[in-house]
Amino acid sequence: MSPYIRFVCTAWLFAGPALAATYEIRPNGTGDFATIQDGVNAAVNGDVIELTDGTFTGTGNRGVDYLGKAITIRSASGLASAVVLDCESGDPFGPDFWGFRFQSGEGPGSVLSELTLINCFMGVHCNGASPRIENVTLREGWVPALTCTGSAPVIRGCVIEANTEVNTRSSHWGTVSLRGTDATVELCTIRDNGWTGIRVR
Repeated sequence: MSPYIRFVCTAWLFAGPALAATYEIRPNGTGDFATIQDGVNAAVNGDVIELTDGTFTGTGNRGVDYLGKAITIRSASGLASAVVLDCESGDPFGPDFWGFRFQSGEGPGSVLSELTLINCFMGVHCNGASPRIENVTLREGWVPALTCTGSAPVIRGCVIEANTEVNTRSSHWGTVSLRGTDATVELCTIRDNGWTGIRVR
């Protein structure tokens, strides 16, 4: 075999896609990273961030930005009720009312699943992005609980309940606000909110 062919074969044997990593984050700040946002900052496309059972609070565990990455954030146990992200928003117009943000062109490879978000205003916000939001519960926060602008998300199996209308402006938005959006909404339950329904504009 010529040296050239030996080189080609060696490259073929050792070249290939890197294996995706799975990271674990715990509510007490231990695990692979201290906060969810720290995990997102370090992750690369294809990685999975698993959250263990409990309640996540504080900076880095709210207002989490996917940064355009095709990653998955999900419950380690697979139970939405077991993992709670508390935005701790007593003021619906305060600086830390967000839950998760998709605002950098995220596509269907960006997944949020099997979590519960409470005390959030705009618990999930999509702007020019098309993530998958599956089996997520948004409760006891403010209306709107989920907003999408210029996006095409898949929203499947979600529960949006017991969120409070802030004022007439929030009722104009609706509990779920879809503006210039081509969303797929399947098997979702929307109930007992200050303004119940999906508002399409």
